[in-house]
Amino acid sequence: MRCSRSAASTGGACRPRPHGCAGTAGRAVLAALAAAGALALPAVAQAAEAEAPDVCALVPGADVAARVDATLSVARSVKAEPTRSRCVYRVRKGGAERAFVVWWMAAEEFEGLRAATDDAKPVAGVGDEAYAKYDRDTRRHGIVAVRRGRALVEVTGDDPAEVRAVALLALGRY
Repeated sequence: MRCSRSAASTGGACRPRPHGCAGTAGRAVLAALAAAGALALPAVAQAAEAEAPDVCALVPGADVAARVDATLSVARSVKAEPTRSRCVYRVRKGGAERAFVVWWMAAEEFEGLRAATDDAKPVAGVGDEAYAKYDRDTRRHGIVAVRRGRALVEVTGDDPAEVRAVALLALGRY
């Protein structure tokens, strides 16, 4: 298993990304171990327990499609955990289907996620603070942005300019 977390920032262990290496089952095992006191979780996992909103309701698919000059195919809400949720948007543009994923997390998770991202590059003009990243495994671009005291939004997609546009849209809803 290859995770995008640096071993140095995790004390030598490889933790799953918020959207995925270990999946829901892996996070459930980690949560059970933590509850039993068998695992010390990092500060990122101990962030404030804000209830995650329905991302698809806050950032409607029609708005995402319009922002990237495309036609909406489907928007699907996924509540990953009580404190994290996402919406997967599929749009059609120029005859091709594209996907965007918008994650919502507690704002307090920003510093921990940035520290655990090897290729974080600062991004100006998106939220109070933001960074861009690229996942070589999935070939997807991402922006992780925070509005202090409100929310952290992570957006992934194929085109960095479109990811930025969707991130700005999503942050405007929080």
